[in-house]
Amino acid sequence: MSRALPAQTQSTRKMAGSFSAAPSPTPKIIASLLIREHAAAFTQASGVVAGAQVRNVGTVVGNIAHALPAADSAIALAVLGAEVQVRSNQPAVNGDQWRPIASVYLGPGKSGVDSTRELIAAIRLRPTSAFEGVRLRV
Repeated sequence: MSRALPAQTQSTRKMAGSFSAAPSPTPKIIASLLIREHAAAFTQASGVVAGAQVRNVGTVVGNIAHALPAADSAIALAVLGAEVQVRSNQPAVNGDQWRPIASVYLGPGKSGVDSTRELIAAIRLRPTSAFEGVRLRV
């Protein structure tokens, strides 16, 4: 079944075998039943990013675009084999490019997304079964 989250507050179906998340605020990612059901590790990791004040205004895409090394949600996305949709404002670039999330991280704070001409429009990953890839430690 295909899944997508193209708008910041809506869940609708899209690409077969994957779903994507728009650059939504982290609390919307955490609250999304669609993402909780099909990417539990991503939801749980997003819930521990920074403190509540930062989490309430930040986005997962922002953490990825800035190549922040402590972005727990990005680590979960890498494990889940996520890709980012990079959109360029350069006429020479034809359309959007899907890149593995690991390609965005060139080093701590060094991003493979050129902030002067590119942005991350979406995140795409294969849906997992409920709670696949989640391990809780007490």
